[in-house]
Amino acid sequence: MTSSCDDTPWLLTVPAEIILRILEYLDIPTLLTCLQVCRRFHDIVANSITLQYNITLLAHGMHDNTQEDEELAWTNHETIDLQDLWKPYVSDGYLVFQAKERDAPVHGPTRLVVFQLPSALRGIQARRWTLDFDFSASFYIVDVARDLLVISCAESHNHQDLRPHLHLQCLSTGDQHTLSQTDGIIRLPEHRVPFGNFIEFCRIQGDHLALVAASEQETSLVVWNWHSGIVIAELVLPQPFYGYSFLDDLHLVVAALLHVYSLERCARNPGILLTPWLEATYKLPDNEILRGIIRKPHFLCESPGQSLPIGHFYPDTTMETTALSLILEVFQDSGWGEFDLHIPSAVLLSHTRPPLQTKLDSSIASTNVSAWSGTPAPVIMPWNQWGQAVICDIRTLSLSVSTPPRPSLIGLPSTFGARTSFGRNALVLADYHPRRVARALAREDLHLKQGRTLVGGNDNEDGVVKHERAYIRAEAVSLT
Repeated sequence: MTSSCDDTPWLLTVPAEIILRILEYLDIPTLLTCLQVCRRFHDIVANSITLQYNITLLAHGMHDNTQEDEELAWTNHETIDLQDLWKPYVSDGYLVFQAKERDAPVHGPTRLVVFQLPSALRGIQARRWTLDFDFSASFYIVDVARDLLVISCAESHNHQDLRPHLHLQCLSTGDQHTLSQTDGIIRLPEHRVPFGNFIEFCRIQGDHLALVAASEQETSLVVWNWHSGIVIAELVLPQPFYGYSFLDDLHLVVAALLHVYSLERCARNPGILLTPWLEATYKLPDNEILRGIIRKPHFLCESPGQSLPIGHFYPDTTMETTALSLILEVFQDSGWGEFDLHIPSAVLLSHTRPPLQTKLDSSIASTNVSAWSGTPAPVIMPWNQWGQAVICDIRTLSLSVSTPPRPSLIGLPSTFGARTSFGRNALVLADYHPRRVARALAREDLHLKQGRTLVGGNDNEDGVVKHERAYIRAEAVSLT
């Protein structure tokens, strides 16, 4: 490698740009070894945003990988279109996942495992318990504030002679909910056909419980007062309508439905029952988020600056921009808050397939906030073919690709994706695939050790994980 014992190694005489290109082809363990070879190698790696970004990702269990278009399209289809993928549900400080399934002909979980994240500041201890039921669930939803667990009976949704019904239970005990006046069961109206497997939307908002189902022929909405079981609104629209399931506010969803099919058209359709509740919902002030839903029901982001709703974000696969400027609007009881979020394209991982050598300086990797009010909510960036996801919590107000990620950046190793929920005290990610890892970041609980396995579940009888990859992990990192 040298011409004589006193000569400088020839590799050190090569221009730094060429050495950098060579180092970019190395795997991360080999790259870390090169850091220790000499000072020049160390400086080249330290000054490369691309290499520092890749090292940081690996240190946090993440990997930036380019996807082929066909595989990306398949992943998006599996994640967005197939509603069966969205069964596990997480909420404020709680993690709920299915631990046992019934065999054919009717599939669905018959046991849920609930884990309460501990909080040192609030004096809450970790708690884990199981809820068993004697039927298969087609879906379930949780309202922690009301200790409410709503479970849909899969058998009733797949049997022509049974009226689809929902079970109302206490999340803490599994018993019939004490506020239910219908013996813990809510049934669909008699004249409605079974929802089958087309549930698009299920929300609990105050005393209201709503289901929206879409088939190839129609879209159906039923809203109950879950205390009394009385139907307060029913809407049957003659066409399918998708794309609103990422919205958390029930009124916005109903308003979107009524905007697409105006009240005049609804009034002419005898299958639609307009109630004062629906009419009041329709009178919500027009806003950019609603116009965006109507304009693009399936919601694809095509250009920087497009108005996007807070929540799940699925970008168009053709987007080729080095920095994405998102204008996110958050619905609050007191009004709308707005902020601009500038995120380097590398943080979007492989979905935008950016050239990592482009400008990823501090000005691009900054977050500017203006006229912000209300409770902060994170922004979920999409996962790549390895399933890594990036989360930006606007509380940190900054992102950087050249330094180790802040607590707002965590990886989610899952091929198919995950459902998320953000509460006042915890940010939780749940993976519905039993052989993948999900992570939860409890913001208050700094006493937890990173990587500590808290709970887990797969097809084992007791819900205790025995496979090395079938577990759920809760992590906490310092916010300083």
